[in-house]
Amino acid sequence: MSDAFIERQLDDYIWVIKESYKSSEMQELLQNYIKGSPPEYREKIKNQELSTYGMKTQDGVVIKGNGEEAKPEDLQKIEDNVDKRMLTESPALREQNLQLEGTYLFPDKKELKKKAYEELKKTKKLAKDGIN
Repeated sequence: MSDAFIERQLDDYIWVIKESYKSSEMQELLQNYIKGSPPEYREKIKNQELSTYGMKTQDGVVIKGNGEEAKPEDLQKIEDNVDKRMLTESPALREQNLQLEGTYLFPDKKELKKKAYEELKKTKKLAKDGIN
């Protein structure tokens, strides 16, 4: 098999995998996992976001810089920012070999290609040696 043919097979394989990851159920599952993992990291990011907006947590209540309790819309903005950051910064992305492309989480193309190539080499070896 030529290198161009193998490369085309790998690209087709990656396309099929990515298409399967586009389902709303898969994305919901992956994104919820990444947004919450690891919990300590999420807490760290949340504290950074609170600090950015001059807020802090005191006795389990988020307090603004002026001493007032944060409004629900303030808290939602913080949570949205934390979610966005988790989808690009979470250590779970590397652990699970995932990356964000647009609004989708997909397997890391480089890692996927590497694994697919290893499988292809095994298949070629089996075909060459004969399957027993």
